[in-house]
Amino acid sequence: MVQKLKCKDRGKRAVRIGMMELPRVDDTGGNTTAIFKDLGFVVETLSRQDIERDRFGEFDLLHCPGGHSVKLSDRGVGNIQRYLRGGKGLLGICAGCHFIAHAKLLDIDLLIVRAVGLYNVRLVKRHALTRGFKLVPRTPEKKGYNPVPHSDVGRMRMHRGNGGFIVARNGVDLVATYDNDDRFGAIAAGPYGRGRVVAISCHPQIEVDWRRVRGLHQRTDPRVARLLENAVRFCAG
Repeated sequence: MVQKLKCKDRGKRAVRIGMMELPRVDDTGGNTTAIFKDLGFVVETLSRQDIERDRFGEFDLLHCPGGHSVKLSDRGVGNIQRYLRGGKGLLGICAGCHFIAHAKLLDIDLLIVRAVGLYNVRLVKRHALTRGFKLVPRTPEKKGYNPVPHSDVGRMRMHRGNGGFIVARNGVDLVATYDNDDRFGAIAAGPYGRGRVVAISCHPQIEVDWRRVRGLHQRTDPRVARLLENAVRFCAG
């Protein structure tokens, strides 16, 4: 079981999350549902039929988890766009990040690099998603060689499963990056109409409890749970 996670504001109305369970896209790998519930959120499953028939308006946000590809009709995409314009939210992880890019819910491009593994994710922008975190320290640039001093401040190791590197465009905040030059984004956030969208190209939920994925030794990083909580609360408004 996931260790009991600390969550603020448990006395308030619980945030309701609609978990999109679509063909080739589901929550069986990372068990994000269990993590969200342990943080005090209410999670219910949405099928592709629910999305196509616009049966999700009561949720505060939708979560599109990882997988291979998101297959929705133009009607389903239009329903989500209308939902966001009305002031709701969407959190996409890995395949969900690709869905956000392809549906143009954020003005981002994705650079596809096939290289599965653990990455250092750098928190680089003061934002609702990074509330409670220290950012990566900035050092003044000098002429010539500029070595980056080793520090864990503002850095977290996360598993990436071929989610695209994010290139942010107009109106999109690049909250976390993979590289020292902040060109290749790991996490991006921005508005869509009156709604809020977060795209995460890696798999932060895996770092909360690795045993849920491969049965390996526990490798829990409580900071990642806080990051997920911040993302949900930002999307829920």
